[in-house]
Amino acid sequence: MANEQYKRRAKTLGAVQIMIGFACIGSGIILALMNHVSEYIGNFASMTLIAGYPFWSGVSFIISGSISISASPTDSYLLYRSSQAMNSVSAIISLIGLGLLGHDVSIKVVLTEDYGAVVLGIGISAILMIFSFLEFFVAFVVFYFVIKSN
Repeated sequence: MANEQYKRRAKTLGAVQIMIGFACIGSGIILALMNHVSEYIGNFASMTLIAGYPFWSGVSFIISGSISISASPTDSYLLYRSSQAMNSVSAIISLIGLGLLGHDVSIKVVLTEDYGAVVLGIGISAILMIFSFLEFFVAFVVFYFVIKSN
């Protein structure tokens, strides 16, 4: 009974990971468009965007969630181990992202920059920071459920 409950929860949390991944990619696209049209709205130099974090983290979260969902209905040892590995990688990536996003959020406005663009960039970075924090805990919980279901 407990094994089925862990599997169901891991499946639901895998779907949450996929949604967080798409939200990160969408926020990264907005940050990239802000830098692309810098002559119109000013420039926000995002360390997170330079590192490509919204894109590679989003792909990692989507892969991690997909493997967690795939591992739920089966008793495949390989899928369980893959889910553990990808959730560990996702947790590490989200911690790296929290550091990068913390740098972005602490950026001060320079007089030559457009104040609105910087505030918008900091706001998007703060939203990405919330998603990364959420992903860290979801990856940790899914990792725990995968261990318990074995």
